[in-house]
Amino acid sequence: MKLCRAASAVMRVLQQHGLFLGRDRAESFGPERMAQREEVLAWVRDYLMKDHPQLGRSGPVCPYAQRSLASDRLLIAFHAEVDGTSYSRLRAAVLRRSRALAKRMRKGLPGDEYLSVVLLFPALSEERHGLLDRVHAEMKSALMEREVMISPFHPRSEKPGQHNPDFRASRAPFACVALRPMNVHDIHFVAHNEAAFLAYFRRFRSQYDARRVTNEYGWVDAYRSALGRFDIDAV
Repeated sequence: MKLCRAASAVMRVLQQHGLFLGRDRAESFGPERMAQREEVLAWVRDYLMKDHPQLGRSGPVCPYAQRSLASDRLLIAFHAEVDGTSYSRLRAAVLRRSRALAKRMRKGLPGDEYLSVVLLFPALSEERHGLLDRVHAEMKSALMEREVMISPFHPRSEKPGQHNPDFRASRAPFACVALRPMNVHDIHFVAHNEAAFLAYFRRFRSQYDARRVTNEYGWVDAYRSALGRFDIDAV
């Protein structure tokens, strides 16, 4: 048992450094894939882009999704090779896509601030959907340091909503992981993670200094609290 855990830890470190990630294979889009793609787009339009009575705030469930779709920056990637029998294969898929996203972000192309990638796992059985929560918990800090945000969605998600803990905002009719660039409004997600907040601070400090960020949903308050929490002098 100890040997298995040690091997798993070694594989995690190697994959985080870009080793044993494999490659994404070109896939033809037959009727089944097209139907799955339309299901994802319908979920984005009818759920993420709409308000919800249990959300706990006004506005759509995910304001970023609306901007991503409207600017033609939403990519849907299928990973049929991930069926849950190999956790490292799932982690490799997430890391490959996140590295590609971070690489493109560094180019600073107009409109790419609204890039997003939805990784769909059609072969992942429902009893293994919890692996998406596991890869999120394991990889989120490392990805946020690279200014990449990760969110898992699946039918069994128990992740509480940010403004209403009784609302399961991350439930979806399929298993997927969403990746996107860090946004100035992500302060609530990084405020208690020092490494993630430092990346956020470097990226968005100028916007706070110029007072271009409002306190509509407590963004400024959360930012100031994080500065004090991590003893950062922003003067």
